[in-house]
Amino acid sequence: MKHCAAAASSPTRRDQAWYFEDPDRSRNMGSFLKNIPLFYLHRYLRIFPLLAAAILLQASLPHRIADGPEWDSVAWDTQNCRDNWWLTLLHVQNYFAEGRTCIGQTWYLAVDMQLYWISPLILVWLCAPREGNGHRTGWCAVTLGLLTSLLATSIYCFLNNFPVNSMVRPEDGDWYMDYYYINTLTRAPPFFVGMLYGYALHLRRGKTIVLPKVFVTLMWTATTILMGFSVYIHYPTLTVNYDNQLLDNFINSYMRATWAIALGWMIFACVHGYGGPINWFLSLQMWKLPARLSYAMYLLHFAPMLTMNSMRVSPIYFTEWDTIFRCFGDLVLSFLLAFALTLAVDSPFSTLQKLFFERGGNKQQHESASNKNNVNNVHDTPKREEMEAKTIF
Repeated sequence: MKHCAAAASSPTRRDQAWYFEDPDRSRNMGSFLKNIPLFYLHRYLRIFPLLAAAILLQASLPHRIADGPEWDSVAWDTQNCRDNWWLTLLHVQNYFAEGRTCIGQTWYLAVDMQLYWISPLILVWLCAPREGNGHRTGWCAVTLGLLTSLLATSIYCFLNNFPVNSMVRPEDGDWYMDYYYINTLTRAPPFFVGMLYGYALHLRRGKTIVLPKVFVTLMWTATTILMGFSVYIHYPTLTVNYDNQLLDNFINSYMRATWAIALGWMIFACVHGYGGPINWFLSLQMWKLPARLSYAMYLLHFAPMLTMNSMRVSPIYFTEWDTIFRCFGDLVLSFLLAFALTLAVDSPFSTLQKLFFERGGNKQQHESASNKNNVNNVHDTPKREEMEAKTIF
């Protein structure tokens, strides 16, 4: 049975699951520590091909397509990729690019990778033996990680008094973006919320969970309220005379974690059969292709939009239908570009990577089985000798 296919199929979201799916890798701390280089290598190789291809395209193609009144913006992005491509490939552009990021939206990819780098500090404790206090150790580790990230984010936000967005205080826009918006610290709580839910799903994989209807109803109600609250709490911050620093600090500290908690329950409920129509909708076959292309669309979508806007020679008069029409045009164009790049780059490399890691995994399994057979042979030697002696006599 398939649950939440759209949420679970992204290539950048399966690396930790890939590790724990193999019991020979995840059964103890020693095995995990031994395989950390492989843990990082799998992640980097999964992300690298499409990212490198997108950087190459951005550094060579867009500024040659056309021209227009705002073409300096396209040339600026192209030059940023020519100068800082290596920062993006190393996933440190959110700290060292100084406002000149190659493929600007990849700051989020950098944050995600940096959190992935530190995730073994928590994951190693999740590999504790299940006997005794193993589960308790894992829960304590992931909960401590979440609480620590929330506390650190809260202290950081309340000390710096960031605006809730760059439109509230435009004069602080660059400071807000550099020190809050693309900062790994302020983006960490949702990551640890995801680890908590992931651990819960891992422990209950293949098991049937029976939850009271009242509890399920309360959780879905709370999820709806939390998601609505996370969205509509921003409304007063966009009014003309808004000035409430305490609310800004509260939103900056907790709203992203709140959204992640609600989304985590949605996935957990769908996986265990309590998703109802939401699970049915997210499990439709039509989401498989968009989920497969989502990473490429994320990398490619901004360049065509910037190119089209930089070519315009007349003002745009806003209407709802015109905006919807242009939105669907951008979506379809991004989809087609992502489809082509995925076929040309990502699919071949993902197949090669799968063959590489399966070969390594089969080799390890063969060695493990061989060692086990050797041990069994050693233990069985006295029995065989005794049987042979009985046969002879």
